[in-house]
Amino acid sequence: NNAEPSSITNGDVRFSINFEAFVTGRDGSWCLVSDRSGMLTCVLQRHLDLVLRVEAPPNCEPFNISFYVELKSNVYGDVLRRSDAVTVRVGGGETQEALPSYPRT
Repeated sequence: NNAEPSSITNGDVRFSINFEAFVTGRDGSWCLVSDRSGMLTCVLQRHLDLVLRVEAPPNCEPFNISFYVELKSNVYGDVLRRSDAVTVRVGGGETQEALPSYPRT
C-alpha cells in the first residue's frame, strides 16, 4: 500500500465499522488495533462508530500511526482475518487550536 497517510495535529479520527458475513458473538469478536499501542478495544457488536481524540503536544515531531481490525474466533481467540491498515500522520503542527472537551460518562 503506497497511499499517503492522512495528516492531523489535533482532532478526531473517526471509525465506522460494520460486519455482515461475520456474526459477532457466535463466530467471535472483533478488535481495533494500533501498531503503536496494540489492542485498543474488542467488541461484540456488528456495527460501531468510534471516535478517537488526537491531541499532539505542541511542536511534536510528526509520526505515523496505523489502525486495523482483527476478527478473533470464540474458540481459541486466534486471528481469523485482519483488515488493511488505515494510516494517520500525527503531529508536526506548530500552533495548537483549543478543542472543545467532552465530559466522560
